[in-house]
Amino acid sequence: MIEALEPSKVDFNPKDQTGDTNYFLENWILNLYEIKQPADSLERLIKLLLLIAKTRNIQDSSTDQSVISGLSHRRIGEIISSTRPTVSRHLGWMQRQNLIDVDVATKTMRLNLLQLRTKQEELFAQPRPHLH
Repeated sequence: MIEALEPSKVDFNPKDQTGDTNYFLENWILNLYEIKQPADSLERLIKLLLLIAKTRNIQDSSTDQSVISGLSHRRIGEIISSTRPTVSRHLGWMQRQNLIDVDVATKTMRLNLLQLRTKQEELFAQPRPHLH
């Protein structure tokens, strides 16, 4: 199902890299499906940020931080099936919890990956009976 139609370009196999396009696409679709499943919008947001960090840090999995730029609150909301105000509220909370650092001048967000994963486990590892 396509939720929003926007002009885009996807390059699955850059000229200088070899790889299996189907494997990449299947994994990406499965990861996006996993992001959409939680009922809690904060959980969906954290999963999205960790997925973006994972795809950006494939070569260096030992890094504790990742930088994201060019992704508006509105676009994040579209991706996780939420609203822009909800995304803004969650990102503000995450900033107060030192899970992310936002640089307004450069419009970038630095993810503190270790803290983000720890908070994800703390908040969402336990089964929530009201959701099952």
